[in-house]
Amino acid sequence: MRSLLIFLFYLGALSLLAQQNQTVKDRMNYFSFLEGEWEGIGYYTRQNGWVDTVYQHELAEYKLNRTILTIEGTGKNKSGELVFNAFATLYFDNQIKIYEMMAFKDDGAMTLAHIDTVSAGHFIWSFSSNSYAHIKYELELSEEGAWTEKGFFSSDKENWIPFFSMKLNKIEK
Repeated sequence: MRSLLIFLFYLGALSLLAQQNQTVKDRMNYFSFLEGEWEGIGYYTRQNGWVDTVYQHELAEYKLNRTILTIEGTGKNKSGELVFNAFATLYFDNQIKIYEMMAFKDDGAMTLAHIDTVSAGHFIWSFSSNSYAHIKYELELSEEGAWTEKGFFSSDKENWIPFFSMKLNKIEK
């Protein structure tokens, strides 16, 4: 009898885990428009006002049975020198029902970003590095199918200053 109860409990737990996994997979389909390889040009505004051009490459791939989306971005200057390298993992936290992103840069910096979905093919991810430095990026798939992204800085979360933009096209294989 005890073995039967343990077996039934085990089956119930497996069923619940399978349902949660399907929920996460369904929620992660929101980002399917990013899947693939992308390239294009980005612009960064430095603190001194100078604008740098970056030739950007992004690779977005689902992993772990489509429950997470990884994105690796690299940017090179006009000389072909690597000036930007980052890796991110986007996921849906089924416990608290929100999207988050863990992002890492090649200098060892990392951040946990909150993701707000706006509409199909459009979301905002943001984080605060301290009480007076707030960053947000708005990512959208344009009508032409380009990945467009803009970055903004704010010291008060009300007045946003643009510092980054890029437009990438999907590489067809």
